[in-house]
Amino acid sequence: QFDKAIHDIEVLKMNAQRLEASLRDRDKALRDAESRIHDMQPMADRYEEATKMYMAMRKAHETAKMTGERYRMEAAQLLGEARRDHKAVIKDLARQTKEVNNMNFQLTTTMDERDKVTARLEALQK
Repeated sequence: QFDKAIHDIEVLKMNAQRLEASLRDRDKALRDAESRIHDMQPMADRYEEATKMYMAMRKAHETAKMTGERYRMEAAQLLGEARRDHKAVIKDLARQTKEVNNMNFQLTTTMDERDKVTARLEALQK
C-alpha cells in the first residue's frame, strides 16, 4: 500500500506539472492574443474612422439626392406654370390680334365712307 501511495503521489506530481505547463502555455497564448489585439488597434481605429466617413458621405449623398429631387419637382412646377403663362399669352395675343383686325376693318370701312362723302361733296361743289 505504501508503494501504491508513492505511485499515486508521483502520478499527482506529474499531473500537477502537466497542468502547470498547460497553464504556462495558456498564459503565453493569452499574452500573444493581447499583443495581437494591441497591434491591431490602429487598424481597428482606422476602420472606425473609415466607417464614420462612409456614414457621413452616405448621409451627404442622401441629402443631395433629396435636394436634387426637390429641385426637380420645383423645376417641373415652374415649367408647368411657364406653359400655362405661355398659353395665356398666346390666347391674349390672339384676342388682341382679332381686336386689331376688327379695328382695321372698321377704319377701312370708315375711310371708304369718307371717300364716298368727299366724292359727293366734290360733285355737289362742281
